[in-house]
Amino acid sequence: MVDELTQELAKMSEEVILITQYYHRNKKGETGYILSDGFKHIRYIEIWMQGEKIILGVFERVFNGVRLFWLHNELYFPSAYAGEDACQVMKQLTVYAKGCLELLCQIKLFPSLIGTNDWVCGLIPGYFRVRRYGEAFAGTKSFHIVHNLDPLYEGRLYPKPNEGTLDYIHDLPNDFLIDPFWQNLVINPSRCPLITCDNWGTVSQSYKYELLESSPLASVLRRHPLPFAFPNGIRREQRFKVIMDKISNDHLKAKEQLQKKYFGCSQLENHIVVLSFVGRVTKQKGVHLILEVAEELIQRSQGTVQILVGGPAADMKEEYSEYCAQNMIRLKSIYPRNFWADPSAFFMDGTLVNVGCDFGLMPSLFEPGGIVQHEFFIGSTPVIALRLAG
Repeated sequence: MVDELTQELAKMSEEVILITQYYHRNKKGETGYILSDGFKHIRYIEIWMQGEKIILGVFERVFNGVRLFWLHNELYFPSAYAGEDACQVMKQLTVYAKGCLELLCQIKLFPSLIGTNDWVCGLIPGYFRVRRYGEAFAGTKSFHIVHNLDPLYEGRLYPKPNEGTLDYIHDLPNDFLIDPFWQNLVINPSRCPLITCDNWGTVSQSYKYELLESSPLASVLRRHPLPFAFPNGIRREQRFKVIMDKISNDHLKAKEQLQKKYFGCSQLENHIVVLSFVGRVTKQKGVHLILEVAEELIQRSQGTVQILVGGPAADMKEEYSEYCAQNMIRLKSIYPRNFWADPSAFFMDGTLVNVGCDFGLMPSLFEPGGIVQHEFFIGSTPVIALRLAG
């Protein structure tokens, strides 16, 4: 979504910059991976947290009219989804937020609007609300983009009893991140931007109304009289070009590649129906529904169904993820020619699946925007879905 939004704004002749974390290792475990994409190291910046000076490397490139900055620190940005400890995650959020604002000060760019994307950016509007950088951002408005406010996606942190509220790390008012009326102590990075931003928006009208009605953060969301919502969709031409470059939009060719790579077939077996899910394994995605019918489908079809579940378990310490991961491993061991999943790894063949499978599966409890369905549709693949917005 950020990719679409920034490039479209740049096309409208707006000055757009994007600041993100440069993870020391990417999904493949590689380091230095952005250098081959033309990013150059331009400077170091310093921030302070808990009395400690932290140095961040800054890399820059302009792409499709958007000025891109990546912030690097191996300790705090080692890899995506690194760390489950509440204290460490809060340090990562703090370093990122302060790093973004410090960089803007260093390059003397004080935007009219800062858009924060999801909970990882949640502290940024908090810092300029309390004037942490003096009057530098006094004329800056903030807009927070909500993707998914299911409790598993809010970024909730549960500190150990001896760690307190972690305010000694972020140095913001506690009520920015903690609802005092909740029964247990929960530090919620999604709460901070919704309290401190000028407005918020999300990816569909139906999801906006659902959030205002039933979200655990509804009381905060309702503080804003005119929240924004619009289905962001997907760039069809650009996505189709990716498909053409990789697999020429040839369904049978892509299906053969899928069957060889994931199910051990020696050649295309087109009489077998391939069903595929791509996404993180969370309760919201409804992956358990696939796993609970997989065995019966395989048996009833006498092996003429192949099911691929492509995506990592979100949190192996969480009961739902653990349940799904165990079932994924069990099914794969019993039916290696009919079921494939790897709950420990990111799935890297989304484009191949979009074209090569016979049906995409989206058994979600809800989908705020439903981008994945559009990726299947552009690959001319029908989708079996439960509940989608967008």
